[in-house]
Amino acid sequence: MKVNLLFSLILMFFVIQCSDDHSARDGSHFKFKLKLDPASQFMHVTLNMRLHPADPLPDTLNFSLHKQFTILNLNGVGIQDFHFAKNTEPTSVFMRDARPLTIILDKEIDRNAGINIEFEYEGTITDWPKNSANVFTEDWVELGMYLPWFPTGFICGYFTYEIEAECDPDYQLRSYSGFTKSNGTWYFEQNTPIFDVILVASKQLKTMEQRSGGTQVFFHYESLHDSTAKHLSEDLATVLGFYEEWFDGNKNNENITVIQSPREHGGDYARQGLMTLSRLTDEKYVVQHEDFVRNLGHESAHFWWNMAPTHNWEAWLNEGFAEYSILLVMKEMFGETVYQKWIDNKDTELVDIP
Repeated sequence: MKVNLLFSLILMFFVIQCSDDHSARDGSHFKFKLKLDPASQFMHVTLNMRLHPADPLPDTLNFSLHKQFTILNLNGVGIQDFHFAKNTEPTSVFMRDARPLTIILDKEIDRNAGINIEFEYEGTITDWPKNSANVFTEDWVELGMYLPWFPTGFICGYFTYEIEAECDPDYQLRSYSGFTKSNGTWYFEQNTPIFDVILVASKQLKTMEQRSGGTQVFFHYESLHDSTAKHLSEDLATVLGFYEEWFDGNKNNENITVIQSPREHGGDYARQGLMTLSRLTDEKYVVQHEDFVRNLGHESAHFWWNMAPTHNWEAWLNEGFAEYSILLVMKEMFGETVYQKWIDNKDTELVDIP
């Protein structure tokens, strides 16, 4: 009883923290108009950024942007000047090709009112680290903050967005959740505040939808047979069903998106309401079924367990609760023997750890 009560209190704490953190910055909205040419790796972006952080605006706004972009226009009421330092050091070890973009504000503007910034920039993007999870090639486009293809920084916080994208008609485009397409233009809208904008494109992309209780699952896949995609979607729906039952609903994530990425490098990652799976094939999903279910379950558990800081030792709370959650699922789906095997593996991994 005491363990269950402690677990419930911790869960309540994280739910409250998650709700407070997201609502604090949900006034920010990014509106993109995007032209992509995967064959030449060229991108042209116009962005209307409505920035309304929880705290008053500072004298300078600090962003990161990919070094191969050229800024064609940057303006807004209250902007005095800007500087894009393309020849300096990276702004982050996680974004090796990011360079600092600094916007200087007028002294007289109301720092509590937020600001609208108009960006226009373009570039041929050919540089990214070998192990990058974001790439821009003719065969596969996976855009996100690791590249980074849009101005990103702490000042952005959580924001909603909409995208209007043009691309070669041979390509399929996907982002969070679903999409609409009209007269060759793709439209995406994200109304749940997030901190990253993921956009993928290839000539073979397809989408399968699956309902799990209160959650709509969108699976965007490129190289799998439809039967494998259906199997994976059903597995994820089962996992989410357990989490919703155990953790009291779906944390307001009415939609969850899974993207099969054909990348060989960069690994998997999760965002609020989204996860990517790399190195996934039809054969591997059968042979390594338990491993992939474990990965699906761990990453989707972060939709519940994600509010501990990730830049210090407290990150173990996110990872620990996510791993504990999927171990419970493994026991339910595969039985006591498989569950015990995973526990034994954990014991072995801990042998030499102080």
